[in-house]
Amino acid sequence: MAAGATLGYDGNGHLSSDGTWTYVYDANDRLRSASKTGFSGTLVYDGTDRLRRTVLGGVTTNLMYDGANLVAEYDGSNALLRRYVHGPGIDEPLVWYEGSGTTNKTWLYADNLGSIAATADGAGASTATYSYGSYGEPNVTTGIRFRYTGQQYEKIRFLRAISMPRDLFNLAKACIENEDMGQAKDLIEQAIALGPANEYIVSQAVDKFGAAQLYSSAKKAVENYQRLTGLKLPLEFTYEDIVEHERRNALVDDVPVFDLAAGPLRFVRLSDLQRGSLSSFVTTDVPVEEIEVSEQGISIIQAGIKYRYKWEVIIRASIVARMIFKGMGYIGGYFSQKICTLEAPGKRFQFDISSTFPDFRETVLIPAVLRRYLNVEFINERKPGFKAAKDDPIRNLKRREHIRTGMVVGGIILFILYLYVNEPH
Repeated sequence: MAAGATLGYDGNGHLSSDGTWTYVYDANDRLRSASKTGFSGTLVYDGTDRLRRTVLGGVTTNLMYDGANLVAEYDGSNALLRRYVHGPGIDEPLVWYEGSGTTNKTWLYADNLGSIAATADGAGASTATYSYGSYGEPNVTTGIRFRYTGQQYEKIRFLRAISMPRDLFNLAKACIENEDMGQAKDLIEQAIALGPANEYIVSQAVDKFGAAQLYSSAKKAVENYQRLTGLKLPLEFTYEDIVEHERRNALVDDVPVFDLAAGPLRFVRLSDLQRGSLSSFVTTDVPVEEIEVSEQGISIIQAGIKYRYKWEVIIRASIVARMIFKGMGYIGGYFSQKICTLEAPGKRFQFDISSTFPDFRETVLIPAVLRRYLNVEFINERKPGFKAAKDDPIRNLKRREHIRTGMVVGGIILFILYLYVNEPH
């Protein structure tokens, strides 16, 4: 129930009715239509999953793209309605031109999340301001197309009042990428509340909790599902894995609880097979083999040599988050990576603390300890338009990646030349 209405879901966990609206989805889990008494709307997508056409209340709008960026809108007769200019980042609209000319110009201003917060005319005079609720819903439904985190605002989407779990999960994903784990947790819990015994909803929630490294919440969701249904939830990231992550990270309600006054903590690097680097080829320059922390300082074993430092000796501590390809061929994909860098006089130590292919299992506990004793700088390279500074702490890794890519490309070219030269003529 939601606000007195009975919610209905299809077999994939999508909201299909809320007492007023009826929703239909395609085989790729995309919303195709929404209807209620006196109104209907349809969405059409192209072969690359981009929204290609909307028909809302009988009004047709065709959308044209340059890559992933929406650059123009046309009416049902293909007359130009408006155009958009984008920045170099993802979901970074900058200018809106209404009509076919360039005189009716609107500047779009984004906040720290990339959400459009204000607009101004060509002369720079303010024309509108926008704000967003806890789930990304805008304060007004009229105005510009781009809204929360710079993404397209689909009118149908918020006519549903964000009551569909998939919308909540998408918003949670955006929050995770912006390191707003508290908001992500709230959004995921809202989705679970819509179907705590629905296999699709709970499995998606557990997946998002894992990406956010909220292992206590993931454990509770699985246990509640099993209590309600009496069934075991089929998960790639198993319940036993979740429990182990919670234990290794000393989590109590998703918060690491530790006391170094009771003794030091020791962390041992996972084997290559455990962390997946045999297939991912994602490693740091010289792997850190072991870390031990105490109230006095930190000890690090690298290449068989043990280095000891008092906390005040560490010159710089940073965590860089970015998207990177992990895997090879069809088994690979882009995942979030977090590289922790500790710089001491004459030495630099780096290790992966992301939720996928990490160097250590204690991906939540280690940064929590470091933040207690060091001023840890967080750099989020996933933000639209991000540009690395000259003192980029992972510039060495990027340089090595570029060299490796060049070697692979060079090897392919040499192989092709070899085949060409040796081809019978």
